[in-house]
Amino acid sequence: MVNARAVILRRIPFGDTSWILHAFSAEEGAISLMARGARRTGSPLAGAVEPLGLSEMVISMKPGRDLQTLSQATALEQRDGLRRDLVATAGAMVCAEIVLRLAREPGAHPGVFGILEDALFGFDQGGFCPPILWRFLARFCEEMGWALAVDHCAHCGTEDLAPNPVLSLSFGGFLCRACGTLSHEPHLPVDFAVALRQSRAGAQGRWSRQESERIEEIWFEHLFRHSQTRPKLESRPFLSEVRP
Repeated sequence: MVNARAVILRRIPFGDTSWILHAFSAEEGAISLMARGARRTGSPLAGAVEPLGLSEMVISMKPGRDLQTLSQATALEQRDGLRRDLVATAGAMVCAEIVLRLAREPGAHPGVFGILEDALFGFDQGGFCPPILWRFLARFCEEMGWALAVDHCAHCGTEDLAPNPVLSLSFGGFLCRACGTLSHEPHLPVDFAVALRQSRAGAQGRWSRQESERIEEIWFEHLFRHSQTRPKLESRPFLSEVRP
């Protein structure tokens, strides 16, 4: 038996009474679980297997088995704020789906777990705010070893960057004036460059939807290039549909 604090990333009905859960914990990383009987009325597991919730779990683990067994679970955070706010839920779902699709390796990964919890807490407590998503994307890239170079030239390493540097995703970040000639990419507007530099801490300022989505697209493109995969994130169209 293994004890783990885990976020429920996704659940799928199985039979008439059970759920298959995809969860992520600091101690075990990505886990797939069978929650037998959890769909029955009155099941002690019912409240602890809600999507995006945080639960304390007791798991029957067998090496080499793809689907582990959830023996016990207690809800620690049910995210009541998300239940009341569809846009915040959509933002949280994007973060959860990124972890689901791109952090698939089992094993301890407290860094990814921590930034996911931070993002879900932010959306739950404060509603949808684009910089919460940007911060998650920036920190997730760092945790996975794909940091975007925003404080130095991605090619030569100098910290002497223009206020409106060239951003080259093929090089992995900003380019200085000299190295910018190696790329055909245009110079970024100053406010976008500042937002990308500040993303890890949560960029300040007021952003239109168009501006927010452009900054997010930069982060997603960087993420997909370095992960060498382009998963179809079902949560992104949903966020686009409901966001103001």
